[in-house]
Amino acid sequence: MLNERKVKLMTKIAIFEKNEAEDIHIASTNFKVDYVTLNMLYTALETTLGFLIVVAMYVLAHMETLFSDLGAVDFPALFAILFRYYMWTLGGFLAVAFVYYMYRYSVAFKKVKKDYMDLKSLAKMKN
Repeated sequence: MLNERKVKLMTKIAIFEKNEAEDIHIASTNFKVDYVTLNMLYTALETTLGFLIVVAMYVLAHMETLFSDLGAVDFPALFAILFRYYMWTLGGFLAVAFVYYMYRYSVAFKKVKKDYMDLKSLAKMKN
């Protein structure tokens, strides 16, 4: 005869693991520091690419004005301003990414702990 409590718990675990597979995978295969660092690196690369695209779009939109005033441009000052804007943008995005990925990992880790507790109680059940 089947143990009804055990079948219900197994069904609950299977549904939970199916619905929360991504979060369980995040926390069970990565350390918190590695997960956050890797995603912050991706954020830094994407922010850099986005910033370069925005600068390129600005240059293309104002090309006639830029080329007419090319002799009067102070390039070191221009690059210093661009670098400052880039650093502010990058810092902002990295701060948001840090908070977001720390929170996401914490939520995923709680789900893994819940799954582990359910599996542990399932293992303790007798046939």
